[in-house]
Amino acid sequence: MAEMSAPVPAMRGWLRQDGRKGIRNTVAVAYLVECAHHVCREIAWPLREEGVHVIGFPGCFPNAYAQRMMEALCTHPNVGAVLLVSLGCESFNKYKLEQVVRDSGRPVRTLTIQATGGTRASIAEG
Repeated sequence: MAEMSAPVPAMRGWLRQDGRKGIRNTVAVAYLVECAHHVCREIAWPLREEGVHVIGFPGCFPNAYAQRMMEALCTHPNVGAVLLVSLGCESFNKYKLEQVVRDSGRPVRTLTIQATGGTRASIAEG
């Protein structure tokens, strides 16, 4: 006797500009230096149930591995938009990362804590 199987429901997803498909549409709040980690957590906390996640790199120096990892994380198929958070004095190449994310078709914005007016102003802006 042949087995009966139930129909498989269609899976919802997001087609990215590069052809990859994400099953989530996460907003990544990414710190580019450990000094910006607190600001990222405070920005993301009220939105934690909305699919906003904190990612980042704690270093404070040019690092090719960190650059590659942040580019891969910020353009992962499950990431739909990115907020980069920089202290302002670190050596991480935030402009290159911002361009890579923009080129991937995702909305991206860079928030620089020192230029925004400090911690509280940056949290409010984020």
